[in-house]
Amino acid sequence: MTSPPTPSPTPAPPDALRHRATAFIRREFGATGLRCLGAGLEGVALTDGARVYKYFHDPERVRRCNWLAFMQARVGAWRGYASLYPLLAVRRRGDEAALAYPYEPSEPYAGGRIEDMLTFLRECRAVGIVCRNVHPANFIVAGGALKFIDYGEDIREYSEDEFVHMCRRAFLSQRFHFRSDLKPLMTRALTDFGMPDLAEFDRFMRALDPRGKEDLLDAPL
Repeated sequence: MTSPPTPSPTPAPPDALRHRATAFIRREFGATGLRCLGAGLEGVALTDGARVYKYFHDPERVRRCNWLAFMQARVGAWRGYASLYPLLAVRRRGDEAALAYPYEPSEPYAGGRIEDMLTFLRECRAVGIVCRNVHPANFIVAGGALKFIDYGEDIREYSEDEFVHMCRRAFLSQRFHFRSDLKPLMTRALTDFGMPDLAEFDRFMRALDPRGKEDLLDAPL
């Protein structure tokens, strides 16, 4: 049986963007010795070995400051959770912004870890958020636990519908992390609830909220 491919590292951003991100992080946070962890459509991630700094390089995203205010209101609120790093700071100057959370040495997430994924979903519900960007590339494994790392505009206030959508993405992430068509598969799963790839999703959701002793024993008796 062929092993699933190992996730490729996040590509480094162009030099000009990396320099701009580095200058902003130095100026706003006083951080030194920065190295680049990678880049995505939304931002550039840097670390000084103690914190991760995510710099948002799209001025249009930064101007939509309602999501920045949403994240700012949660600084310091997510302490003590297994899968969510606490937000340490959110800074904005003009069309530039960045946030910070603790850094840990890590390895890429390579699927599985279903109990950790269920913990992530429970913790998001507990703190009142949903994440629209659940994908294997947005998790790491650090300190023996699954951690979500893609903090940004796709984190929203909790709603039941959005939470179920997030659960479908989480289910597909832990089961089909190796599939090259995972992103379109996730998009399809938002509307096609009967697709074969979601055949075990009901069991996954039942595991999210296991029944207590009263349901399992007292009612049947």
